[in-house]
Amino acid sequence: MEARIAELEDQMLDPSFWNDQQGAQTVINEANGLKDTYQAFHQLEEQQENLEVSLELLREELDADLKEQVEEELQTFVRELKDFELKMILSEPYDKTMRS
Repeated sequence: MEARIAELEDQMLDPSFWNDQQGAQTVINEANGLKDTYQAFHQLEEQQENLEVSLELLREELDADLKEQVEEELQTFVRELKDFELKMILSEPYDKTMRS
């Protein structure tokens, strides 16, 4: 994904990029979509890492407040992960044409 984003950004730097405005818009839309996906994925990774640390702390010392916090973080993570999965499913080319 990073390679494709870099490739699209290189295309946007080309002096002739705007000669085909419709093609340019397609490239920009693809780049923006990939960047959004990349950012969301890394945000989920960070949340997962934070949850793992919190769970390890909870294993070491059972604390009611920490347990409640971890449960809330886990619910949020699961909800955001499901949203991300749905977004990935609906971002398939076939789904885009069906929504048009």
